[in-house]
Amino acid sequence: MDFKIERASSIDVNQLLSLYISIYGRDYPLELGSNRQKMLECINDQEHILMPVIRDQKSGTIFAAAIAELDFKYNIAKISGVVVHRSHRGKGAASQLISYLKEQIFSLNQINSIYTTTRTVTVASQQMFLKNSFVPLGIFPNARKIKNYESLTLMGVFRENVFESRRVVESIPDFLFPLLDTVNQVTDQQINVEKIDYKEAGRPKGQEDIDGDSSAHFEFIYAPRFVKRRFAQIFEADQDKSFYPFHHPNLLITSEYREMEIYASFNKKDHYCVLIAANHPISHLDDQLKELLFSMKDLGIYYIETLVRMDNVETLCYLYDNLFIPAAIYPVMREIKGEMVDYVLMTKTMVPLDFSELSITTPFKPFVDQYVHQWLRRNIDSLTVQ
Repeated sequence: MDFKIERASSIDVNQLLSLYISIYGRDYPLELGSNRQKMLECINDQEHILMPVIRDQKSGTIFAAAIAELDFKYNIAKISGVVVHRSHRGKGAASQLISYLKEQIFSLNQINSIYTTTRTVTVASQQMFLKNSFVPLGIFPNARKIKNYESLTLMGVFRENVFESRRVVESIPDFLFPLLDTVNQVTDQQINVEKIDYKEAGRPKGQEDIDGDSSAHFEFIYAPRFVKRRFAQIFEADQDKSFYPFHHPNLLITSEYREMEIYASFNKKDHYCVLIAANHPISHLDDQLKELLFSMKDLGIYYIETLVRMDNVETLCYLYDNLFIPAAIYPVMREIKGEMVDYVLMTKTMVPLDFSELSITTPFKPFVDQYVHQWLRRNIDSLTVQ
């Protein structure tokens, strides 16, 4: 069935809000689909936001919508908020919206890749992206807590020939190899890389013992405007440290220990937290990262995620040693000096895993298997009984 797809306008805000609420309820964590002012800003930002809708031609009522964000600084895009009214499901509207957005985005000849995250309460959202040539890149267990804990998938689609500029990585920690192999298979790519025993990676370079009180005391400053300003001041000249597309800090975590400042994006509604950047390498926290994680859980953070370059072996090993698990690999995510660089999503769930209500399509099964294997290896197999 063919649909007439058009751009949303400011007069559509009430209809769009009603559509999102009717499907997702008022607990929907995506601000673009639940906040009136944010939605108006998105509709009016025609340079960085695409918001197509589909109307019932008889009544004029919007029954389907989607949102695409464009980042021309890093040449990456994100599709989210795909929604179809129950009365019009099963007719291919969602798939056509995704196809339309993909075509529009890549026609700009600037964007290298498009990604999305999908829910795992049903397989419908996964299937509609798979039909549009998106490939699975990972899974984020217990990523969001609304009524129940929900896992998310990560999927991506790539500009033609973008893998030709993929940066060669000579070596990676051994725990990362199964995930990389899975991603290479779904993207039909292969790279030869040496495995490093992460236990032999050694102590992070540049760290020395600190005299005196070595315990860290962390303070949490949740002040979105202040944090945004300070973040811009600290990282204005160092974009490498602050790379995290479509995530903006609203939480500042400070400690006198090594004078650390960590910038994070914390969604209080679903207890989801992303560590975006720090003024020093996160490994400079030494053993104090465990104390930070306890403090974050006390704040109501149940899931933590951070993005690490795949060639940053030191940080990958440090996080893995602190029970972070590689959940996804985003290949050719960012262009640096003419080369496309891979990134790893390191994650930590602060609550027990529960896959009892997980619904996934077959292509995601290897990602679930490797995550469970890693979780058992780090949390169960490492137990010592005396």
